[in-house]
Amino acid sequence: RPPTCALPTLGELVAMANQAEKKKEQRVKDFRKSHGGAILAVVALYALVRFGLFYSTWESFHTYVFGAAIAGHYTCYSIIFGHLESGGLLEDKGGWSEPCSDILYLLLFTQTISLYSDACWYLMVIVPVMAVYKFVTGIIIPFFGSGSSEEPMEETLSKTQAKKQKRAEKFGGGR
Repeated sequence: RPPTCALPTLGELVAMANQAEKKKEQRVKDFRKSHGGAILAVVALYALVRFGLFYSTWESFHTYVFGAAIAGHYTCYSIIFGHLESGGLLEDKGGWSEPCSDILYLLLFTQTISLYSDACWYLMVIVPVMAVYKFVTGIIIPFFGSGSSEEPMEETLSKTQAKKQKRAEKFGGGR
């Protein structure tokens, strides 16, 4: 007799689906709590210190980078949040959530240390440099480097492998 396989009942399937939905909701809630709180704290600290304590040194440069940072926070947070809501994980590799996480963490770090020196904002140059690097290595080089000049390499066998292959051919493939 063939072995029987017990299929889950409808109630068990519904319970598994509910459990997966609860895990997804918990991941989204944890992300909102941790990352949303961190973004709010860093933005509030920056605004308080720059607007409040160092108002006399406020320049248009600060307005531009502060606005760009807010836009970056919002964009990255929205992309990651959407990824989590669709069932993804924060640790997932590939897609947009990974670089957005990196950019979000870099923004938080840069905005915090820029309270010490305005030159720290230049750390954000890493983002377009990495984007160009990924574009060149992922698209340009494979596109132009995939010419027909490459010939398939012949398979080279070691002496032992060659002997085994000859023996297999001689005796009909080892039957």
